[in-house]
This record gives sequence, structure tokens and C-alpha cells, in this order.
Amino acid sequence: MSSAVSSFVRVAPCVSPVSGVFTGKTTEPGSRTVLRHPWHRRYSPVLFLPTWVEMRVRGPTRPHLANLQLGHLNRLRPTQCAPGQGWQTDGVIDASELTATLSSGLTAEMRHSSYGGWQLVVDGTPQSHVDPERPEYLAYEYSRKIGSVIDGRADGPLTVLHLGAGAMSLARYINHTRPGSRQQVLELEPALVDLVRKVAPLPKGASIRVRYGDARETLGKLPKGLLGSVDLVIVDIFAGSRTPAHVTSMEFYRLIRELLAPQGAVVTNIADGKGLAFAKSQLATMDAVFGHAAAIADTGLLKGKRFGNVVAVAGTAFEVVDGLPPEVGHEVFPSKVVRGAELQRLISGAPVVTDASAIPSPPPEKRAFQPRS
Repeated sequence: MSSAVSSFVRVAPCVSPVSGVFTGKTTEPGSRTVLRHPWHRRYSPVLFLPTWVEMRVRGPTRPHLANLQLGHLNRLRPTQCAPGQGWQTDGVIDASELTATLSSGLTAEMRHSSYGGWQLVVDGTPQSHVDPERPEYLAYEYSRKIGSVIDGRADGPLTVLHLGAGAMSLARYINHTRPGSRQQVLELEPALVDLVRKVAPLPKGASIRVRYGDARETLGKLPKGLLGSVDLVIVDIFAGSRTPAHVTSMEFYRLIRELLAPQGAVVTNIADGKGLAFAKSQLATMDAVFGHAAAIADTGLLKGKRFGNVVAVAGTAFEVVDGLPPEVGHEVFPSKVVRGAELQRLISGAPVVTDASAIPSPPPEKRAFQPRS
């Protein structure tokens, strides 16, 4: 008798359905696999088309899809099959393959997202979202803000350095929107990258190289050819739910400055709460190191009303900041760009962070990283 375990399976109906209930073949006579989705009531079964679907199932260890009840399609890649071929499986991932233990002892997990794709959760904190079939889709508000900065760069391929891998959603976004871009990712945890690649493989042919090690230490070991040639450095480093102190200082940002092209920019994801003391000190530090800085955040967060993410942008060229639009994205919470005299008022009195004074970011509220539709 087959054991009942939670699994993920991707399947495709090969005929246009007229009902939300489909029947497929199974290697286990009498077994039954039911697919359900939290949003299934929002969709009319008669509108379903032949597409890939991916949902959590419970059944035999390697189910081959019996009596499938389809709730919601979150894959948009069409498929074609020969008449009478029925359902086609595209691999099964057991629940045990969706977690990894990191060197820090924390647990990383890939959870199937109701928005489609996968959510990376580390130590219980949602950190990243990725949908391999929709690399242009950025689920989190802070990633959309960074996406707006990417979109505002000069046309053509970019040379990009990512500090912190996450689910590599921004690397996939750049690969999709800027074909031909060269990207390098610095990540401390090989187990995390292995987990992400297993569940959500990188696009074939993408020029995305992963280097392992502490981000700050690895900066000094990069090829000399990168010095003065990087268009964009994206800093999104979290150990669990907090940014480590050693990647928040003036000395750290000076290492990044050496890599930037003349019009290059560094973009940092900063998580902070009421009062924004940590974010203000980070902005003051980046302004001191690069000479030009700006903050992108929703107005409620800027007023210190709640926990959230501030996206900091800095560069040695005035145009890096001046070229940003006054408002960014179309978010649930209206966002604005703070720069120039307004930024100076915001960071007035905030200390510039050095290695001697650096502290980790404050622990976030877990809801701060929930994806929005």
C-alpha cells in the first residue's frame, strides 16, 4: 500500500475542459488525488483552458493523477498533446524536498504560493517570491520598487551584482526584461541556492553566476575586471529576518563604490519600524559614501506609522538620483521618492554607521513581507 504524503505535481490537460472535474490515469488502482486551491471559488470552471497547473496534492508517494478536481490554474504556459493522450505529468516534488537546513541552523522552506509560484520562507519569515513561468512578476512591494529602479536604467543589457540570493526573483526579472545582462549573485548559504534551483530552476541560457561566501568578504575576491564596470548593485541581505551589522557600515559601502561604473547605482532593501532610526542611519551612510542618495517608501512608513521596507538608491553621479520619477509603482500604499533637501531633512541628525557602531536591523513584523496581488 502506498504511503500518503504531501507532494507537489505539475500536470496539463490536453483537451479544452468544459468542467472543473477531470479524470486521469493512475498506477495505483482505486487511489484518489484531489487538488484544491484557496481561490477556487473565484474562477468559473468553464473558463479553464489547457494550461499547466501546479498545486499541493495528497496521495501515493508518486501519484499519477486520479479523479482530479481542479480548483485554480496558476500556470499560464499552454501545452499541446495528441488526441486521447490524457493528462501529462511533469514531475513530482515530495514535501521533504521543499526544506533545507542552513549553516546557521535556520530552516529554509519553499512554500507553494496562492499567487502562483513559490514563496521562500526562512526561520518563519517570508523573504522572497518567485514564479518561474512569470519572471516579470514581482510579488513584494519592495521588489517592485527595486524593479522600478531597474526599469529606469538606460536601455540595454546591464552588469549587475546581487548581494543576497533569496529566490533570485530580481535576477530572473533582469534576465527577462534586459536580455543579455551579465549577473553575479553572492550568497552565504549553498543549501538555500540548491533548494531554490531544485524547486524553481533558473532560465536556461541565463548569464547568472552564483558565488558562495559572506557578501562583504566575497566583494574583495571578485574579478578585477568588475572594478568600475558594474551598472547596478542590489543589496538584499538578511540572516533570517535581520540584516547583519557588518553589511551596513561606511566601510562596507566603500567596497561597493569601487565596483560601480560612472553612472552605476547601488540599491539597498532596508527593513525598519516606527521612527525609522535604522533606515535613516543607512541613508545617511550611503549619502556620505556615494554623494547622492534617495529613499523610496510609502508615505505612511515615512511618517513612522508602521514597519516596512525603505528602498535606498545611491550613486556617485547626480543623475542616478535625479533620474528617479517622483512616484514609483502602483502599490497598495502610495510611494514617493525622497531626495535632495527633503532627504537631508529626513536624515538630519542620523549617525553615519561605521564598523565600530554598526548594529543589525530591527526584527520585522512577519506581515511586512506578505506578497500582494
